[in-house]
Amino acid sequence: MKKNNKVLLIFFLVFINISYSQTYFINVRKLNIRENPDKNSNVIGSYSKNDTVNILSQQGDWYKVENKKKIGFINKKYLSSKKEENKIEKGFISGFNKVFLKSLIITGLVFFLYQSYKRRIADSRYKKGYRQGNISIREYIAYGSYSLIISLIIGVVNGVASWLEKF
Repeated sequence: MKKNNKVLLIFFLVFINISYSQTYFINVRKLNIRENPDKNSNVIGSYSKNDTVNILSQQGDWYKVENKKKIGFINKKYLSSKKEENKIEKGFISGFNKVFLKSLIITGLVFFLYQSYKRRIADSRYKKGYRQGNISIREYIAYGSYSLIISLIIGVVNGVASWLEKF
């Protein structure tokens, strides 16, 4: 029974090691696969940007990999754990999303700060020399709507400009 447990344990460890092989992505345009873990070693193949690489083992700064049934080495500084996407998104939706929320917040703040400044009433009884007037619900809704409309216009203009960059 103990022999079966050892065999089972070895099988389990090998299975875990195989199923848990580390996957990386190439983060340079072209990466050469070397015969030995040395930058002066012969090139036996290559990977392209965002290719998936399964690591067999590690030797210092080099990873042992298999490509087209050939085993070779690649330097680990050219790998990343995440696939690199194009960082610049183009299109209407991405252009709109970039500016809409920011412009809504900024225009809303500008309108409400202006309104609170406009509502100051001169009064010498107060330490500051004025008292603050009240803003009605109707004015909140009106200035919020103005902010939304201006932000939509800014978002649409930026979205169209971003969409035109695709061409």
